[in-house]
Amino acid sequence: MNQYTPEEIFKKLEKTFNDEGVRLESFRLDESSKRVYINLERFAPGLPTAFLVKGLQGTFRRYLDQQIEVILESYNVLPEAAEATSQSSEQLKQDLLKGAAHSPALAFKGTPCLDMRGASAKEAVSALEAFISMVRRQNLKICRFYLDDQNSRRVVRQWAAINGAKLSCLSEEDELWRLQLESASGNELTEHEKLSKQEVLPYRVLLLGSSK
Repeated sequence: MNQYTPEEIFKKLEKTFNDEGVRLESFRLDESSKRVYINLERFAPGLPTAFLVKGLQGTFRRYLDQQIEVILESYNVLPEAAEATSQSSEQLKQDLLKGAAHSPALAFKGTPCLDMRGASAKEAVSALEAFISMVRRQNLKICRFYLDDQNSRRVVRQWAAINGAKLSCLSEEDELWRLQLESASGNELTEHEKLSKQEVLPYRVLLLGSSK
């Protein structure tokens, strides 16, 4: 049984998209092909649109159907946002076809932690997508981050909002944050976190195989 309707999912994410300068103009669901066609409008600068659309697809798959594919039908950039983005509609569609940045085949024995201190917003997006992919491949539900400024912190916060995850601060002084990939009540540490060491990975390692 589906937890949300398509309309409810869009309503749930509307504020997050608007905060990043993207408006969800309209959509249509083709149930036979399991595709959701969306029309977007960029009205202000913000996080990359491809990042938001990938998150939207993940949310649809989580709450509606694992096979659903989100298709960008149209993407309009308003004049007031044109100077802030060099990404055309065609470039955006190409970005959506690309996978996450190349990530090494690491096996975490402890609690995975990505050190994103010093990363730009663009670098944070690429590193985050690669890191989350690694964490999910190992079926882990908890990971951590070192976040030192509003750029990297905003990227992780918006990813959490779009993907139904829970972000909480473990230490303001140490700039350490905790991400639960599946929403849950409370911020109690799991037994695995209590018993295992934290494995820190510098974000630059995850950018080595990505295109500039």
